[in-house]
Amino acid sequence: MLRLLSAAALAGGAFAATPRRGGEASLGGHLGVAGSSRGSVKVSTFFWNVHWECSVGQAAGSHPDCKEKVGKRFVELASQTGADIVFSVMLADAQNVPSKLKSFGLAEGWTQVDGTCYYEGDDKQFDWDVTALAFGPAWTVIKSGGGCLLPYWDTYAFAVALVEPPSIIQGCPQLCVLGVHAPQKKITQGSELVKNVCGNLADTCSIAMGDWNQEAKYVGSHWQQLIGGAVPAVEEIVPDVTTCCWSAGVFHGMVHDKRGEFDHIATSIAGARHVGQIVHDYQHTDMMPALQHKPVTAHMQLPMAGRLGDGGCTVF
Repeated sequence: MLRLLSAAALAGGAFAATPRRGGEASLGGHLGVAGSSRGSVKVSTFFWNVHWECSVGQAAGSHPDCKEKVGKRFVELASQTGADIVFSVMLADAQNVPSKLKSFGLAEGWTQVDGTCYYEGDDKQFDWDVTALAFGPAWTVIKSGGGCLLPYWDTYAFAVALVEPPSIIQGCPQLCVLGVHAPQKKITQGSELVKNVCGNLADTCSIAMGDWNQEAKYVGSHWQQLIGGAVPAVEEIVPDVTTCCWSAGVFHGMVHDKRGEFDHIATSIAGARHVGQIVHDYQHTDMMPALQHKPVTAHMQLPMAGRLGDGGCTVF
């Protein structure tokens, strides 16, 4: 992934401030506001790699209003699908600053956790990546962090949070939630941060979503390199359909013809099940958002803890 732009190009207004101002394919399950049913709780997520060209704007061949329109659409889609957790990739206010989702209309009470990665070489060119996880008002963030998945110029970022959901999950007093923008190659750093944030809960109480840059059948290796513990079965890594990328063509002097099944969610929580996903169409293509991925909505049903003697927790 190339995001190398000269400092001079960005100084020319690539991140200039702008005033705040599709269709879809269903893959089964059901929609609705997140909530609980007998013995389980529904958790809804929304994640989207908007790609850096849209955030940079004219300097990368996108429309100057691309970031504003796509940011607003991010919040609209998340709201429409009843998301409890959202994750953005490359939605940026500056080269190493993720956009605050509240600036696009995300409701008060949400907690955002940023993950950034930045590299600047001797030639004054640089590479950057930004991600942001956000949790609804009913969720409590206990500890969080973020950083790079590789130690050099090919930058990929992630964010991780130890959270307390509104209902206690069977076997998981807290959950380890990750938003991932993974490299095509091996992940070589980040696992220590995951352990620092989540401890041993990372092994069996993790949910990870985002752009894995791999088909579902290869996600397990990334999972093991970053999270460890129980690796989800291939059939439990969803969706597994084409989500990348919009715009075969030439933007900012580069030919873009990338295609792949890259955007997935998975969990190591025993007894969890997927109850439906929506892969939305590309959004605001009139803004020339090169390499934009398709937004994904995914719903899971997690087992609630029973009373004392059944997981050691009392349902409230």
